[in-house]
Amino acid sequence: MRTFLRSGDFFSRRQFLGLFPGSSALLRRWQQKNWLRSRQVPWLRNIPDQGNGQEPPLAVTLTAAQEKIYRQVAAKLVQSEFSPFLIHGVTGSGKTEIYLKLIKKARQLGRGSLYLVPEIALTIQLLDRFIREFGDQVAVLHSSLGAGERYDQWRRICRGEATVVLGARSAVFAPLPRLGLIIVDEEHEPSYKQESSFPYHGRDLALMRGQMAGCPVVLGSATPSVITYYRSTTKHYQLLELSERPGNKLLPKVEVVDLSAGKQKMFDWDGFSPRLLQRMTEVVETGRQVMLFLNKRGFSRTLYCLDCGYMPSCSSCSVRLTYHKEMKRLICHYCGRMLPVPSVCPQCHKTNFFPLGVGIQKLDEGLQEYFPGIKVARLDRDSTRKKGQMASLINAFNRGDYQVLLGTQMLAKGLNFPDVDLVGVIFADLSLNFPEFTAAERTFQLLTQVAGRAGRGTGRGEVILQTLQPRHYSILHATCHDYQGFFRQELAIRRELIFPPFSHLVLLRGQAEDQELVQEVLVSIKGVLQSLIKTHGWSKNIMVMGPVPSAVVRIKKMYRWQLLLKSNHRPCLHQLVTEWRGSSLPFRKVAITMDIDPISFV
Repeated sequence: MRTFLRSGDFFSRRQFLGLFPGSSALLRRWQQKNWLRSRQVPWLRNIPDQGNGQEPPLAVTLTAAQEKIYRQVAAKLVQSEFSPFLIHGVTGSGKTEIYLKLIKKARQLGRGSLYLVPEIALTIQLLDRFIREFGDQVAVLHSSLGAGERYDQWRRICRGEATVVLGARSAVFAPLPRLGLIIVDEEHEPSYKQESSFPYHGRDLALMRGQMAGCPVVLGSATPSVITYYRSTTKHYQLLELSERPGNKLLPKVEVVDLSAGKQKMFDWDGFSPRLLQRMTEVVETGRQVMLFLNKRGFSRTLYCLDCGYMPSCSSCSVRLTYHKEMKRLICHYCGRMLPVPSVCPQCHKTNFFPLGVGIQKLDEGLQEYFPGIKVARLDRDSTRKKGQMASLINAFNRGDYQVLLGTQMLAKGLNFPDVDLVGVIFADLSLNFPEFTAAERTFQLLTQVAGRAGRGTGRGEVILQTLQPRHYSILHATCHDYQGFFRQELAIRRELIFPPFSHLVLLRGQAEDQELVQEVLVSIKGVLQSLIKTHGWSKNIMVMGPVPSAVVRIKKMYRWQLLLKSNHRPCLHQLVTEWRGSSLPFRKVAITMDIDPISFV
């Protein structure tokens, strides 16, 4: 009762019932006698901090190189002037410390800051640090929040109650009233591009918002996209370099294991080379941690009948079904179709199935065989579906509750684990097989970023990279942490093939249940486009390629074909598609989507 009387003007219904259990009838009587009056008030859900929000900010002194970069950006921040920067800093060079000091400067000037990250997992790890630095001024926006939580965060931002916004791609739309600084961390990540519904690139919209708000935009990465780095060399962006880790710490040593010598054994390979097992044993015995990276979900790629060669496919999509042993299911990762594992082959009616390829679940099983009792955490979409699972897992690995972290692309997105001494890349070749002009770039970025997770504590760190193509230029440069060498070689190839940054692309994709119909519609669109090109005299400026089937030609029973427009002059290209859209009528039974600056053709 004393607690209730001391509550003053406001007491929530939940608090009242907590102090007086079973007293809802009493509460109603007091209201009827006008002893209490009720009113509705907004109730904001708290952002899910990591439990250390009350700790004081960390005292960090910038190195001379970091301070120099900070001062260059801060000068534009004071002037409230749009200026795009690219901070190219090796992994572990302390880019985050520069970002935090810039945000503090923006707050001193009474301006808001927007900090974009490519992955929710990175938002989770950064959130604790942000709360320590900026307290309740932090708002968080990402797709794992519930609709009510997102609404509360949005409302806090609109009212000016939160001046620092941390979030994934969609946070670029955050309604900060006085936007003074935008930071795009890991700007090279393809997850900044939304390809469905309303296609946009978070990095490009961030640059546009900075231009509109008159504020500096900082792009940061250890492996900038080829297009971004090229723009910095042509003075579109100001290039700022951080070539060393603080304290002159060495980058991790990279050792390549050539799998091509044992190709005949790859059929039933479990993912572990003798060298990787040896180093894992030595590291685990010292009490340090290991990260294993494989860019694939599931137990294995698919099931394979040893008698007739049958492999189960999705009836709605033109892809093989992925075998998930834990769930005892075959799953299509495009449409979500799930089927039970067949007991007999539907083609030859025999039972001799073999799991073909290596997946995360298969690696997990292998670890338990080689290291009985070892504690393994899995960081992939399948193991972090429930709300809060990802944050719980990341925090547990940080505390040392697990000895091995096994994961997919999430591991390559800026996570910081000081006790990781060894990183193993199971199969470095996977991303080279994608039918995209960025395949080599993506491979180099993934390998360099994953390698950068090692040696962030006291030791140098080590990386073991297993590959069938040890002499591919993307892998050779990744082993040496040689971004400049990769950039020069990749740029020469792009120049020869006239791909970005030496051209601009538009992808027109048609989808329909009838494959012949979608092909026919795209042929007619191509005819209209070529006629417009001829009329304007743009034949030397614009190419129309296709129509061709998409790499995955059928998804959810819809056939997908595409046209690719390539041009060396962006205004001509934009005028072409604008005129085409203005004159074209909707196509019956065929959906047409347009993607400006596509990064994927799958």
